[in-house]
Amino acid sequence: MQVNMRTFSDRLQARRSELNLSQAALAEKSSISLAALSKYERGVTTPRKSAFLKLAEALQCTPEWLENGVAIEEKEEVVPYSLLMPSSVVDRLFKVARENSRDPNQELIHRLEESFSAINVSDEIRAKLNDMAEQYGISASDVIANLFASVDQLERRIEKATVRLRSTLVHLEKQNTALYHAKRQRSEMEAEMIAKYENDQVRKMALELGMSIITSQDAFQAMIDKGVVTVDSSENKEREE
Repeated sequence: MQVNMRTFSDRLQARRSELNLSQAALAEKSSISLAALSKYERGVTTPRKSAFLKLAEALQCTPEWLENGVAIEEKEEVVPYSLLMPSSVVDRLFKVARENSRDPNQELIHRLEESFSAINVSDEIRAKLNDMAEQYGISASDVIANLFASVDQLERRIEKATVRLRSTLVHLEKQNTALYHAKRQRSEMEAEMIAKYENDQVRKMALELGMSIITSQDAFQAMIDKGVVTVDSSENKEREE
């Protein structure tokens, strides 16, 4: 696309002729009526923005060049291609496309371009991909798509394993907390039992000592009564006084 005509109708006719398209073929390719296309080329009417986009897509050029004659750039030819992908990958593709305000096809092309630009595939890897494609009777792009699907499944498994690990850690932390409180409660109970045992021992010793004193007094009185031991009454009297 070398020329930059002065008017939109000039550029439209020139680009259509450059691609060897008839008016009818361009009308069918762009989903614009033949009558409207004829008016555009004759300069009778100017298309709306949506029509500019359709014409630019069909003529493989930018809407800016077609409308204003600027940003001359030939669009890369779009080749129809079907690709089998797991439903989980398709669901994720549509979700990411919505988040990025893109068409799913545009999102897929964007992802593939990023992958190809980020990965420097060696000749050895390309040969292995071609061998795998030949072995399974599929194209190399399908092999890559399956690899992407496997990576996606692996990422999902890692995410699930991470969630389970976090849940396990929380459970273990709760168990450790419960064990700590149980040990503390046990220590308090042991200390209480020891204190109670010591108090019981003190009471027992005091009781035994009291009984021993009473028994000694009773034995001494019995000895006095039997005359085994005599007590000076004067001393007793002085003591009493």
